[in-house]
Amino acid sequence: MNLRGGHNGTLVSGATRLRRRRFLRGVAACALAPAGMGVGPGCTAPTGARSTPGGFWVAAHGATGGGAFGLVAVPSEGSPEAASAQHSEPGRIPTGFRGHDVAAHPLIPGLVALFGRRPATRSAVVDILRRRVVAMIEAQPGRAFQGHGFFTPDGRLLVTTEADTLTGEGKLGLRETETFSFVAELDTHGIGPHEAQIMPDAATVVVANGGLLTRPETGRQVLNLDSMDSSLSYLALASGELLEQRRVAEPKSSIRHLDVAQDGTVAFGVQVQREALDHEEVVPLAGTHRRGGEVQLFSHGHEYLPLMNDYVGSVALCSQTRVAGFTSPRGDIALFWHADSGELVGVHRLADCSGLAVASDGGHFVLSSSLGEVRVLSTTDLVEDRGARQRFEGLQWDNHLIEVAVDREQA
Repeated sequence: MNLRGGHNGTLVSGATRLRRRRFLRGVAACALAPAGMGVGPGCTAPTGARSTPGGFWVAAHGATGGGAFGLVAVPSEGSPEAASAQHSEPGRIPTGFRGHDVAAHPLIPGLVALFGRRPATRSAVVDILRRRVVAMIEAQPGRAFQGHGFFTPDGRLLVTTEADTLTGEGKLGLRETETFSFVAELDTHGIGPHEAQIMPDAATVVVANGGLLTRPETGRQVLNLDSMDSSLSYLALASGELLEQRRVAEPKSSIRHLDVAQDGTVAFGVQVQREALDHEEVVPLAGTHRRGGEVQLFSHGHEYLPLMNDYVGSVALCSQTRVAGFTSPRGDIALFWHADSGELVGVHRLADCSGLAVASDGGHFVLSSSLGEVRVLSTTDLVEDRGARQRFEGLQWDNHLIEVAVDREQA
C-alpha cells in the first residue's frame, strides 16, 4: 500500500502510518458487518429521514444557470411537473465544478458524493434532501480526480479514483466520512484509472485502469497512445495488494466503465483509441469477467458495434436477469447483452444517451441523455415503458445516473 502524502515522495511519519494502518484494519473488519450496524458520529442521518420505496434520480449536471456546474436530483417516480412544483428548479444544487459520476452513502438517506470530471482537483459531498454541499473535497497535491468513486458498505470510507498528475499512475484515495479527511491511498497498478467499485465481499475493489495518461494542464489530451496499457485490476482494500489483473486482446482498447453483479460478475465497457490502431477492424466494446477466469468479450450482434463509434459511456448489470447494458452517446444507442450467454438481447436508440442505471426494484433499466430525457426499459425483455418517458426542460444530464432511495417528503 502506498501511503505517500503527495507528489514529492515524502513519506508520512511512522506514527501517522500506524494510525492509518489501524484505521484500515478496522475498516477491513467492519466491511463485512451488516449494514444496520450504524455509522460514525460524524455521519448521523438527517432527523426524521427514513428510506422508503422510490426516491430520486441523481446525476451530475452539465451546466446550470449562469454557466455554473452542479448536481441534479429529480423524483424517480412521478411527473416533471411534480418535480418543478416541489422546487423552483428540479433539485439543482450548484457545486462550482463539473462532475462526472455520483455515489450514494449506503446508510444516510440523501447523502451523495459527486466526483470531479477527470482530470479534476475537486469533488463534493452533497445532501440532496437539504439541497446543500456538505463538504468540498480537494485533491491531494500531485493528484487529480478521475471522475468515479464509491462509499464502502459500512459507510466509513469514501474511495475515489485518482491519478498522479505527472506520471498518470493510478491511485485510490481513501477518506474517512466523519470529516472527509484524507486517510491513505492505494496503487491501482495501472495508468489513468477511471471507474472502480467494491466487490460483493466488501473487501476487494475492482478498478478499470484506462491506460491513458492525461494531465490537468493539457485537459483530456492523451499523451501516451503509443504505450497505453489498460487493465482490469482487483485490489485488497485493506492492503492495496494486487490480487488479479486482466487485459483485453486489443491493446488500444481503454477499459473505462464497469458494474458488478451480486455474484461478483463484472461487466465492463471500453473506449477504442481508433487513431492509434494499425487496422480498421471492428473492436469488441463490452464484456464480462469473473475472478479466476478469462475475460469474455461480446461478439454476438457484431453488426451493431460500428454504431457505437468505438465508445461506451456507461455500464449497468442487472443481477436478477443477468442482462448488461452499455450506452454510447457518440452513437446515440444502447446495446444490451446477456451476461452469461453473450447473446445480444436488446437495442435502444436515444440521442446522446449515456446515463444508465438499474432501478432499485431490479425490474427496470433507466436511460438518460444530455437533453434531459429519461427512458425506462424492462430488464427482462428490454421493452420500453413509453408511458414513463420524461423530458426535463433545461436539465443537462451528464454521463452517469444513479437512483437514491429516500423519503421524498423530507426533500
